[in-house]
Amino acid sequence: AFEDLSPSSAELQAVEEAALIEFLEGLLSDTMELRLLLTGRKASPRARWASLGSCKVVPVQPSPLSSEDGARLFASRCLRPLFAADFETEDSELFKLGPDPVFGAQLFDKLQTSPLLKAIGGVPGRLVRAAAEVDHRLSSLLEHPLLLNNSIVVQGSLFVSQVV
Repeated sequence: AFEDLSPSSAELQAVEEAALIEFLEGLLSDTMELRLLLTGRKASPRARWASLGSCKVVPVQPSPLSSEDGARLFASRCLRPLFAADFETEDSELFKLGPDPVFGAQLFDKLQTSPLLKAIGGVPGRLVRAAAEVDHRLSSLLEHPLLLNNSIVVQGSLFVSQVV
């Protein structure tokens, strides 16, 4: 009988991780004053990453960006200018001000209190991905797919998040 001798996915991952650890240990031992920032989507077993050679590994849980920093990152990554219509419903007075873009402190104030940025929660990757969807096809931030997918409903100028 022929046996399947191919390694499992977990075995391959363990071999790859061991090779990475060996590479990083060599790099750290050969390079003076080198500092590394390693990131991952999930925590690795602590014992395996407690040190790399003679170097200590310190786990750090990153915190979300402040609302101001999140607003700045989002605004810098949008593919079009932002307008009053991005923040207001059609029946609001600000919406009727016209098609002029919103800039500076007014823009950051609006973004910080917007339902979209509240839904994102200051996570840099989500901010960048959400901003990439703000182009000429999106008529308002209030219609952003992330808001629609998170079941956040706009009622007049009051924003209500539904618990699903």
